[in-house]
Amino acid sequence: MRILLTFFLFVSFVSSFGWSGHSVYTYLVVKNSGVDFDFPVEILPKNFQEDRSYNTSGMLGEYLSNDVAGNKKLNLVERNLVSNFGFINEPPVDNKLPAWQVISLYSAFPDIGIDYLKNVSWVQDTFLGDSQGLRHGKVKIGPVEVFEADSSFLYFVKKSRELLKSGNTYWGLRFFGYSLHYLQDIMQPYHVRPGTVWELMMYPFDANVRKMLRNLHTAYDRIMIYLILYDYENLDRVIKQAKPIYFSSDEQLITEAFMYSYSRFFKIHELQKAVFSDIIVERAPSMEDFIERSNKEEFKILLKETYEIISVMTRVIKGLVFSQLSYN
Repeated sequence: MRILLTFFLFVSFVSSFGWSGHSVYTYLVVKNSGVDFDFPVEILPKNFQEDRSYNTSGMLGEYLSNDVAGNKKLNLVERNLVSNFGFINEPPVDNKLPAWQVISLYSAFPDIGIDYLKNVSWVQDTFLGDSQGLRHGKVKIGPVEVFEADSSFLYFVKKSRELLKSGNTYWGLRFFGYSLHYLQDIMQPYHVRPGTVWELMMYPFDANVRKMLRNLHTAYDRIMIYLILYDYENLDRVIKQAKPIYFSSDEQLITEAFMYSYSRFFKIHELQKAVFSDIIVERAPSMEDFIERSNKEEFKILLKETYEIISVMTRVIKGLVFSQLSYN
């Protein structure tokens, strides 16, 4: 029964994409990683085969095989961040991009629709309708664990390493950006635990619970945008001060990241319900709602807890950057 309830709930994830601001956050981490990413990278054609299926409908097949830097339609830098960070999506010069841009820009790429697939698994076919939620979450309810964000991370981080070792720097860095997307998703607590046991039990039967959980998930997706826009100095400080963490394997890294995210869910969930109690059943909070509540004590605690998660996430990514790119 608990598995079924989890599947029902994950339908709400299909329209949610993890932390907003992937490309900007990744840029800030890469810039402060201690590794020089200012070197130019020549854009190469995709001349290798993959073991992963994608949605190639419309223009997606072209986007998957070609460079998309400078394409404003894909919203790889969110519109409300373009004025300060639009340079992340500048077009190539002489068929080259700086290494930092390849990683940063493509950390947002998995959200453009490439994971909207049919017939990926019976779970997706039966409960989700497509594989976006399947590939971008890893849900744990008690002893039950389902979905594939960890597998997505492992696929791209290993493929990235293979490409870098072969000398294909462009696609190696691009796939590294992809891998960071799924790592960041799995460290968003609502991507690993969608609600309390009681809320999951009520979810199929209570429309208000369904609305609340969906809106809370969206609210926490948006908190990174709030921090970038309205608390940038603190965000920048946390990222700069984060020291790398190293793991013995990619598998250990993603397992530890998953369990850490799960452990932080309950505190974040209760704080969000307290902060947005007056609107959360009605709608997902806007930036104006965040600003209006910025002086509330619960909101300040929510930011403190969020910065602790971001600090750990940044430490994990910095360690991964060093280990992944030690070839250079």
